Formats: sequence, C-alpha cells, structure tokens
Amino acid sequence: MENSERKDGNHHEVPLRGGRSTSDVVRIGPCVHRPTAPNSPFVHDLLLHLERVGFDGSPRFRGFDTGGREILSFIAGDMGTGAPPGAWSDVVLADAAGLLRRLHDATAGSPLTGTEETVCHNDFAPWNTVFRAGRPVAVIDFDDAGPGPRVRDLAYAAWCWLALGRASFGVAAQARRVGLLGEAYGMTPDRNLLDALELRQREILAKHQAARRTDAVVRVTGEIDWFRVHRGEFRRRLGIMGA
Repeated sequence: MENSERKDGNHHEVPLRGGRSTSDVVRIGPCVHRPTAPNSPFVHDLLLHLERVGFDGSPRFRGFDTGGREILSFIAGDMGTGAPPGAWSDVVLADAAGLLRRLHDATAGSPLTGTEETVCHNDFAPWNTVFRAGRPVAVIDFDDAGPGPRVRDLAYAAWCWLALGRASFGVAAQARRVGLLGEAYGMTPDRNLLDALELRQREILAKHQAARRTDAVVRVTGEIDWFRVHRGEFRRRLGIMGA
C-alpha cells in the first residue's frame, strides 16, 4: 500500500506499507529502496538466483543507491493484509501453496541450500504476498530466508494463511484446509508437518518474548495452546498415523 510522497533530490519517495518487519521502505519510480539487514548478502544472492532461473514471483535485486539502501524491482499489486485472518478461499490457498512450491523448486539443488532441501522464505504469509485480481502472484520480504526443509515453510504457511487458533472455523474445516494446502503443494500432511508447525510457533513465540511484545506473546501462546489441544483431531482427520 502506498502512502504520502516526499521529495528526495530529483526523485519522489513514496513510503510503502505491507510487510510486517521492515520500516523505511520507499518506492522511487519502478524500484523499491530498503535498508539492508544482516542477512542481506544471502538474500541478494537468492534474488539473483531466482532471476537467473526465471522464477517470476519475487523482486529483482538491482544493487544499491547512494545512501547504501538495497534496490529491488517493484511488484505491482495489493498486499494480503485486508482480508480477515484465515478467510482466504480454497482457490487462493491453492494458489499460495503453488507459489511456495515453485519458489522451493527454483532453489532446490542450488548452492544456496547447503545441505538442506531448499531455501525457505521463513515468513511466507499473506502480509508478504502480492495479489492481483484477488490471487497471489508473488512473495516479498525475504529478510529471514535461509536453507531449510520444505515442510518448515509449508507448516508456517498453514499457521498463517489459515490463522490456526484464531479464525472462527471448526477443527474439521481447518484440517480440511491443511490437507488442501498440502495437496496443492504436492506434500501429503504427516506428523512432520504437525511437528514443524509447533516448532515454528515456539520459535515465533520466543522472538516476541525477547522483544517484549506482550500482545503478540498472548496471541501466539493462545494459538499454541489451541493447536496442542486439537492436534489429535487434526491427526485423525488427516489420516496421520502415530502420535
């Protein structure tokens, strides 16, 4: 979402809103200028790789401006922040899972993965997704990207896109939607997915606790408790054997 303009030399800087973790992000013409972060060198290599292999669902890295900010191509569209949590249609969820699969396939087997399966986005959620005509077409904000297993991103996507523990859906409906995400991605939900979901929840909770974000700690704690209570029913409805 674009906000008010300000003049910077001969250029208009348009502050951008959408992602949750980066401030001072502006658009200048066809490009986005963002502050760098500790993980930026890896992210730049990743974006260059995605461009080389023809993945069209991510920004392009275009170097640095005179202020040391990274320059990325601007992807036109709407951010997925307007819908109520968990209210995405089956079509949108399938599109999101397909986008994630294409991202993972584009990096699997590359030097960027190290010994892992792929490169995980690590925040693949509606607020980091660009929509056109109501359908997800691209993902932004790769600040937390790094090597990892595919299931890590898929589990986090299930938590965020379905708003597990917050949305007013019954467990049966949510389990069906977890199955839908898995089918659209091409991964049958199993115990590893449930384990990965709980692990990501605990990791995010620890970040909020360290940053003393009281409201977020309360919210995530509630979501963790909800999932633990209903994990057995998820397992049964998804046909997952074992604990």
